[in-house]
Amino acid sequence: MFSSPTPAPGSRTLASNALRGAGLMERDATMRDVSDKPTGRKPATKHRPHRARAIYDVPMSDKGSGSSTRMLSSRIAVDGNSDLLSIRGAGRPINGTRPRRNAVSGGVQVGLVTPARGSSVMSRIPKHRGGAVEQWTEFVNKRYDPQTKRLNLDSMAEDELLRKHSLVAPGQAGGSAREAGVIFKLASKLQPPVETVSLANNGLNGQHLTYLDKYLPRIANLSLQNNNMRMWKDLDPISSRRGKLPNLRELVLIGNPLRELQNAHGNLDRYKREAARRFITLELLDQDPIAKISFDVATSDTPASSVKPPDATTFPYPMGPSFIDGVDPTLVSTFLSRFFPAFDEQRPSLVNVYSPASTFSFHANTGIPQRARVQGVHTGLPNQRKLDWRAWIDHGSRNLHRLSGDKTIAALHIGGQDIIQALIKLPLTKHDIGSEANFCVDAFLAGVGLLVIVHGQFIEAPSQGMRSFDRTFMLAPAPENSTAKQNGWDVVILSDQWTIRGLSKPEAWAPGPMLVQATLDSNPLPTQRHLHNLPADQQALLNTVPEPQRPIVLNVCAQTGLNVQFALDCLNSNAWDVGNAVANFNRVKSSLAPEAFLLRQQQPQQ
Repeated sequence: MFSSPTPAPGSRTLASNALRGAGLMERDATMRDVSDKPTGRKPATKHRPHRARAIYDVPMSDKGSGSSTRMLSSRIAVDGNSDLLSIRGAGRPINGTRPRRNAVSGGVQVGLVTPARGSSVMSRIPKHRGGAVEQWTEFVNKRYDPQTKRLNLDSMAEDELLRKHSLVAPGQAGGSAREAGVIFKLASKLQPPVETVSLANNGLNGQHLTYLDKYLPRIANLSLQNNNMRMWKDLDPISSRRGKLPNLRELVLIGNPLRELQNAHGNLDRYKREAARRFITLELLDQDPIAKISFDVATSDTPASSVKPPDATTFPYPMGPSFIDGVDPTLVSTFLSRFFPAFDEQRPSLVNVYSPASTFSFHANTGIPQRARVQGVHTGLPNQRKLDWRAWIDHGSRNLHRLSGDKTIAALHIGGQDIIQALIKLPLTKHDIGSEANFCVDAFLAGVGLLVIVHGQFIEAPSQGMRSFDRTFMLAPAPENSTAKQNGWDVVILSDQWTIRGLSKPEAWAPGPMLVQATLDSNPLPTQRHLHNLPADQQALLNTVPEPQRPIVLNVCAQTGLNVQFALDCLNSNAWDVGNAVANFNRVKSSLAPEAFLLRQQQPQQ
């Protein structure tokens, strides 16, 4: 057995005591201190004492003393002159490491010696900035003048209060529309309400104005001088044309690229016109008045006397029949009665009636006429839903609202051959020119030509749906020995313009008195009276009819006395043509049972 070595001073003494207490000193082996060979390692043992580390060199709190989890270093008084336990790296300061937290003490800050300062520094917790709203409120209140109702937000980045609290102003690096929205929201609570806002010298763009109308919609004066408005769309958030700032009276844009670029190119007048168009309530722009259109009409100091509404229920002049003036009506009727059948059945034969300089264009108006919508024409007739506008639009519809440039030129056909090639690509048609009530013709002299305007309707193949049309011809006498004259045409077409539109019934030009629509409420139509007087069961049945078709049903009920069910049957049997339905009713009314009528006493006498 070897005897135990003499305890070494300092760390050796501490190590020996710890090993003796663990019962390791009785082993038949010489204990070797790792300090004798700095690069050596401690031999592995089954029991490893808790190691003290340099990071725990600050005295711990007494709280929790005696706990089994308390670190060994917190129970050992470390002498400044004694060396640490010889554990590799424990005695050297660790440069560049972060402060560590004692897991036992629950968050005690530990200092480390840093190379930069050479002193113990504590880690810092970021300061909580919970008072930002109060600071913005203080800023807004400081900038508001209740006497003039003016909010001065000029040069916010230079404000001492914002600098003191490290608040980022809108328009500066790190600032956004959110900060601007906070300012505008706080300004909306000011009393009296804000009327003038100055945002000059802030470097703002259009995004910073996003919330201005939301929180300050009633302002009358706004200065955006010396900011960064580059395009008109930057001003969309405040444009009255888009429903923003409806009371804006004065706007200042001096110093913005939008204005200065126009001024540099000599386009200041155009700039003013565009501003006036976008801000329709504006009276002053850049401190100059906006020119307004006015009329030099003397006004009376006394209020105008009230005008009595008209007693008449119709216009002074009735709707007249077709109008032909300055030419023999036979010439017009002969031309039309030959043109439309040829157009329906043999379009290439019309090449002779067009001159080499003739022009032709057509236009498809795809909207449903309001009168037809109310009458339910497009839902009541059987084949209307089969119609398709694609064949018209794809073959050169010259809608000037939708076309521009070369397309408008390509859609204008010149010369007989080009016109015929365009016509044969269009859907087939059938004009029933024998039904005079479905057509209206006006013709009169225009210079050396004859202007002929035709309104009517046609059936489109193969759907068999109906469309209305307007067609305008400019005619001239056919020259002798011309192709038109040789083929029996007395006139030649100089211009042919054709508008195809949704079906509307020909009552619009039916001869007779024209109602004054403004007085219809005071003179209810029969359909309106029946609407209010229908029995409950009839009203319930009427409610099952689509809304656009109800006026048609009530019209038939008013003219015939039929109940809703029989009126529907009558309309369905006559393709929802009110005139035909009433005419057929008059032929069979004597054979109808009493149940067909709204009131039994309305049944016709046998």
